[in-house]
Amino acid sequence: MVVLLAVVHGSTHAVVRPVYQVSDEVVYLSTVQAATMAGPDSTAERRCLAPPDGRFPQLPATTKPGFLAVTATQLRGACQAGADGASLLWLRLLQAVSLGIIAASAWTLARLLTGRDADAWMAGLLVAAHPIAATHAGAVTPDAWANAFSAIALVSGTRLLLRRSWWGDVPILLASALAAYAWKDTTAFILLLPVLVLVLRTPSASGWQRAAWQRVPLLGAAAALAAAAGLLWFRSPYLAMEGARAGRLSSVSFGQAVLDDLLSQLGSMLASSWTALGNFGASSLLVSPTAASIGFVLLCGGLVGGAWRLTHASRRVSPALVLAWGTCAAMCLIQPSVRQVLLGTQDIHQGRWLLPMLAPGAAVMACGLNGLRMRHGSTALLWTVAVLTAMWLGILETTRYFWYAYPDDLREIALFVRGTRGAVLDDALILSIIRHSAAELPRVVPALCFTLLPLLSAACCWYAARPALRPERSPCPTR
Repeated sequence: MVVLLAVVHGSTHAVVRPVYQVSDEVVYLSTVQAATMAGPDSTAERRCLAPPDGRFPQLPATTKPGFLAVTATQLRGACQAGADGASLLWLRLLQAVSLGIIAASAWTLARLLTGRDADAWMAGLLVAAHPIAATHAGAVTPDAWANAFSAIALVSGTRLLLRRSWWGDVPILLASALAAYAWKDTTAFILLLPVLVLVLRTPSASGWQRAAWQRVPLLGAAAALAAAAGLLWFRSPYLAMEGARAGRLSSVSFGQAVLDDLLSQLGSMLASSWTALGNFGASSLLVSPTAASIGFVLLCGGLVGGAWRLTHASRRVSPALVLAWGTCAAMCLIQPSVRQVLLGTQDIHQGRWLLPMLAPGAAVMACGLNGLRMRHGSTALLWTVAVLTAMWLGILETTRYFWYAYPDDLREIALFVRGTRGAVLDDALILSIIRHSAAELPRVVPALCFTLLPLLSAACCWYAARPALRPERSPCPTR
């Protein structure tokens, strides 16, 4: 149920928010359009991809090879299938599936940690209803599938660390880590996960022969991935860009600069991972104060409940898992500051860069929230209603920002028509594509989304109220 809710939630954001209106989507989507135009059927595809006059924004290619190749193929297929002017929005709907994969991964991780249905349910729900994750899942950006591949890698790595793996976990871990990095370089930290699994998964004496064969391919592939990441990093355009200052700083100064930047922006980056629905030039779209308050309560509840469960655990926490997840989380947090110092820029870090760790974060939060219990019964229904309320407030705020009366009266003043850092593309062209795509999308699609979403929300509340979902007092991650 939570997987379906996640897909519908992402799809709702995909159809409500006009094209190009997610952070950097104008860069990524126009690059995909340009790559698709290079195909053999460019005349027909031009009419499909860039109505009404056959032009499209010209931007340099991104450094996301996996995202560019696969998404261009998807867009070409949508045009060949007759999507016409709504092809860009149909492409968004394909990306929305990624949120369902992340929700399923969070459900699996929580189940691996405690074996409790209540924890698995809450972890999946926290992902499915996450307003910022749904925003980026319902957009043509590399974030959507990079986050999904990272979640898959973390599931396979966790299974290996907790010794609940099957033969496919090793290749899945390696393939998904590489795919995440090919989609977006902000997931580079996930390449460290195979190495961590290799080092931390020490086989027991009785299982040495069985585990030894798993180490050989893992070691070779991890070494290859680490070498490839190193080569790509040192050839990175960041080091060659004007203003880059990595070569002018000593190791100590570089580390101090990274730490200063991290500490100064950590609070706002964490907050924006729940509140920042998008930045549009001088304006910023945020969730409502009520939704922001719900996020704060969920965070506090997760921390307090998690501390209670850890201190009352009947079995000890798996140190290998804590170290692996903690290292990945630390690397994910520090990456933006490393890039900032390398470039010598003064940008504001975005909370969406933390979403590759959403699945394990949701699993830990679920353990904590279910650790808080009322005297008579479970808090599952209370947390479910709170999370779903935040989800709906995010959708309503997005709709209010872009439309006076959905979907007939588009608020042009609310649209973002410039590239990254305000680069002038062709404002009139961007606006015409936005309006044309909105007009061409069949009305049945948003109608279906707004019908399924309340039905699924009601079903989630009913499920959370079932006595079978009441959690027992159980520990978090054990081995």
